[in-house]
Amino acid sequence: GLGLYLQGGGDRTALGGLVDAQGLVRPGANPEEAKGLQRRVDRNTNSTLIGHYTESLGALQALLEKTHIPSKRALVLGTGAKGRGLAYSLKEFGAEVFVFDRELEAAEALAKEFEVTAIEHRDIEAEQFDILINATPVGAFPERSACILTQDQIPSHAVVMDLIMNPIRT
Repeated sequence: GLGLYLQGGGDRTALGGLVDAQGLVRPGANPEEAKGLQRRVDRNTNSTLIGHYTESLGALQALLEKTHIPSKRALVLGTGAKGRGLAYSLKEFGAEVFVFDRELEAAEALAKEFEVTAIEHRDIEAEQFDILINATPVGAFPERSACILTQDQIPSHAVVMDLIMNPIRT
């Protein structure tokens, strides 16, 4: 069958069994299983699908240094490439995943596709998430003071990850 080779940062074992030691999706697996984990997929001359820039793997590796993921309640803010990859990967790791997007329809579409839960902003505080990930540009340069969540929406026990790259410190 076709294999999907994932190139880029991160530990290949972070795919929760989708990828073997060589970075190939298990033989016969549908390449759609890894959708959202990479930004671009190419087919080489051996009909192997090559996925490039697997940013969710690096984020998961950093997250695993701070917390155990299975059975945790995780909120991913944003449904773009980073949000998609993280929502999918967190679910594969056994987290109960919720997704938020400023456009509820985008969150609902991603939730349906990955069998996770869409959430509205007003309901975030009541859920008491263990993991919160900002995969949106909110808070990036030049509007560094912008914030999606209020302090009341962030439980004191939560592990918070911000994927903004500029500024480096958020």
